[in-house]
Amino acid sequence: MPERHSVDFKRVSFNILSDAERGTIALQFDTSSGEALNSAKKVLSAVERRYGTGLRSRLSRWRAGTSSPLVLPSRSKSHQETLDVLYFEMGLKPGERMDSVLANLLDFLRQQPGYQRTFGPPLDPDQVPWPIQKSALGDVSKSAQFVLRNMFER
Repeated sequence: MPERHSVDFKRVSFNILSDAERGTIALQFDTSSGEALNSAKKVLSAVERRYGTGLRSRLSRWRAGTSSPLVLPSRSKSHQETLDVLYFEMGLKPGERMDSVLANLLDFLRQQPGYQRTFGPPLDPDQVPWPIQKSALGDVSKSAQFVLRNMFER
């Protein structure tokens, strides 16, 4: 069953559509304004640097001891129904699980500059909300108290 997540950055918001049956993860950007198009290109270039087949991508993955679970298309295309939507569909490599690849992609996007929040079904029900994880050093005890309270309530 396909899942949909929405990711908000400071200058762009986009949807992530994952379909385990087809083995694809698609990024959809609304590019009706020039600023949104530039921001979408920055996000796509970060994804290509991380999961792409370029020399730098392969070298950084080799140093980290990881491999790319995704097969990236050669370029993005316009959506079939709406021309203002940029569509970037990635495939899963054989043997990869959709849950782990999607979690990896979302964690990578959370580390990018300008990230604000993600909407959609949680991948891990015990996952702490992201703003709590980024709390200031002075609030560590309050953050721990909040996390423990949420765990006991569940």
